[in-house]
Amino acid sequence: MEIDAITTALNEYTQNKYGFNLRSAHLLGETCQLEFSYKDGSILDKNTRNDCSIFIMKNLPAGFVYTIKFVKNYINEDAVKDEINKFTQKNFPAFVYEFEALKQEDGLNYVSLKANTRLKIYVTNKNLENELKNYLHETFASDFEVKINYIEDSSTEEVVVAEDLELAPQEVHEIKVSDANMLFGEKFGNSAGYIRDQIKNIGSDVVVCGKIEYLKLSEVKSKKDDKKEENIAQEANQDETNEPYVRKYLKFKLEDFTGSVSCIYFATKTTIDKVMQLEDGNTILVKGTMEENSFNNQPTLKIKSMAMCKLPENFKEEKVYKTEPEHYKYCFPEPYVSKTQVDLFSVLSGAEEEVPEYLKKHDVVVFDFETTGLSATDCFIIEIGAVKIRNGKIIESFETFVNPQKHIDDDSTLIHGITDEDVKDAPIYPQALADFYKFTRNSTLVAYNIAFDYSFLSTYGEKAGYKFDNPQIDALKLATKNVHGTKNYKLKTVADHLGVLLDNAHRAVYDAIATAEVFIKLAGHIGENGEI
Repeated sequence: MEIDAITTALNEYTQNKYGFNLRSAHLLGETCQLEFSYKDGSILDKNTRNDCSIFIMKNLPAGFVYTIKFVKNYINEDAVKDEINKFTQKNFPAFVYEFEALKQEDGLNYVSLKANTRLKIYVTNKNLENELKNYLHETFASDFEVKINYIEDSSTEEVVVAEDLELAPQEVHEIKVSDANMLFGEKFGNSAGYIRDQIKNIGSDVVVCGKIEYLKLSEVKSKKDDKKEENIAQEANQDETNEPYVRKYLKFKLEDFTGSVSCIYFATKTTIDKVMQLEDGNTILVKGTMEENSFNNQPTLKIKSMAMCKLPENFKEEKVYKTEPEHYKYCFPEPYVSKTQVDLFSVLSGAEEEVPEYLKKHDVVVFDFETTGLSATDCFIIEIGAVKIRNGKIIESFETFVNPQKHIDDDSTLIHGITDEDVKDAPIYPQALADFYKFTRNSTLVAYNIAFDYSFLSTYGEKAGYKFDNPQIDALKLATKNVHGTKNYKLKTVADHLGVLLDNAHRAVYDAIATAEVFIKLAGHIGENGEI
């Protein structure tokens, strides 16, 4: 008889008077030490203890020496605190809480805890309140109610909106040009800012550089009273009449590797010959005032000074990526507990399977995303599920919903079952991917048809400032080469063929677990450097 069955039988034998529960079991050589608890408020006299001990030993497997101890479960604040701490550390290590109170009324024990609001979706998904309630009931053989009260984060950290993120941490960007040759205006050095940054500085003088595109020389007739400051030199050469005169100006797009801006320059008699030499493709450095065009409300650079120049040879943005976070903040890995459990007295037969060489030498993170669609450009990540494999065993899991800050349409929900309500309290992608980046460090990335999931990981990783540059292996490609006799190579089909259970298909963490188990079974076909 298994140990759980013995406990149930013991409670039936004593007519559930004592609420027995196995508290601990330790095997030391041939001696097995068993400790049973019984509920507070009941009295277990010497005769009853002996009677219960005899009943237990009659039903235990032979071949061991047993010592049996009975301990009363006193329900007080310290005892409850200890049990909650023991339970959460083992089963929900990501749950950070503060014990508030234990109240006992009408035979019911009311436990209240306090936790940060950002853990609410974690608590809900894990059904933590109910799991803890059941654990306390079994431990103390008494009825419990558990309530978790949520408080807002007291930190002063600014809330980040996904759409406002830059590709890298905020900094002053600068481009150094060479061979600057002034065409007109005052000298202004050889450094320019990114056009992407400078178009925000409406009303300010800015310096940018780039390549001329769509150059057009135009002219407009104007009267003397309409002349602006930039045409004073031309005005000095006009007759003292109010006759219309011709103002010539340049319009073009100036483009660097971060964007483009419309530019305009009103030429004078002294500068017209120089600007007439300009053509599409010329590279220039310009200084001027960033203004808002009154016709289309778009930024326009009104040029004051210009120099021909040579742009840097490697004219592209040098992205500065964030480093690994020191601590997990929004999403917390948890120890992975296999569904297959071996009880205390089970006898294992046969040797363990040999761990493939690749898995001996490399940690592997198997991941899966649920998204709102197929395109990383137009769609969003709404769930991350992943597990870590070390030495051929799954040791940790990582799962979180992701708030896309957009409505999840019904067609998408039909596939994965995820709704707006599910994700409303979840972290947004920069927060979730920061923790996922930490989880994946120094590991090979594996997914089933990895091109799809990695397109989202790479796209949104860069937006959040993280470069996921891990080695990659496609579990689909591995299965296609090494699994034979299946009608197709869908994950469910391959998993069934290899005897792997796939629960809740199209939910990220379950797909990741199934992919990991398939991957472990096939990892013997992987070369030393990850070649398939």
